[in-house]
Amino acid sequence: MKWNGDDRTIHIDAKDAPPEEDAVPAAPAPAQAKSFSTSIEVTSGPMRMQIFKVTLDPAYKKDDFPVPMKAVVLEVKVDNTSDERLTWQVSNGKIITNTREQAKASAASDPVGGEFNGKVFKTGKIVFEVEHLDGITGLEYFTEGAYKEGYNPAGTNITLK
Repeated sequence: MKWNGDDRTIHIDAKDAPPEEDAVPAAPAPAQAKSFSTSIEVTSGPMRMQIFKVTLDPAYKKDDFPVPMKAVVLEVKVDNTSDERLTWQVSNGKIITNTREQAKASAASDPVGGEFNGKVFKTGKIVFEVEHLDGITGLEYFTEGAYKEGYNPAGTNITLK
């Protein structure tokens, strides 16, 4: 606050001003995502999936999705270790959290599953939209096994705890 005696005015900086009675309180800071590094590897026949990070995100948003969502996000690398053409739909899996919530993989997931023509890999995120993140300390992941043309099994179904 400064007094100007020449023009008889007081200049008050914003930091000196008392809060207004009708001022809207500031919104609380948004909850932050919590990420956990992992080194989990599962196989279904010659197919392999490595989960290297699990994130609990209270405001996950993918570019083409207009509204953020509460999500459990698995960051993965999926690869075919054989020369065969195989299909593994890991992006169609589901989770069950320790809080007993079940969720299918969301359309916000990256295309990390599908057809693998020989020794190729895909990396990205498998996203599960959930109602509640509070209390999640563990989860189970389920997906069908890899298969060859004609839906002939190439590996077993996956249950990961």
